[in-house]
Amino acid sequence: MKSEKSIPVCNICNWPIVQGWFNDARHAVVVKNRLIFVPPTRWRLLSLFREHIGMILTNDACWNHLYGGLEDPTGTNTIRVHVTRLRRYLEDTPFTIINKHGDGYRFDM
Repeated sequence: MKSEKSIPVCNICNWPIVQGWFNDARHAVVVKNRLIFVPPTRWRLLSLFREHIGMILTNDACWNHLYGGLEDPTGTNTIRVHVTRLRRYLEDTPFTIINKHGDGYRFDM
């Protein structure tokens, strides 16, 4: 008799977990078999980093991806805050966002 392979589910919400570290359908990071939901703006930034893994992304590139041509009324602090909070979502994963002083940020494994 063949045993069926069960699909892993989140320990909290019982939703199926997509294999890997990211659940694109739910905008969540998978950590210790749990879905950690990421707010929409930060998810878009995380998606940008994932598309450019290992590359340095400038603050301006991040801003333009999130807000288009709009001016940043708060200066460069907005992206810094998003990156700081994204790092919390990635704490128990093999991924990290590295500051490259004067250049921008690099998403690495």
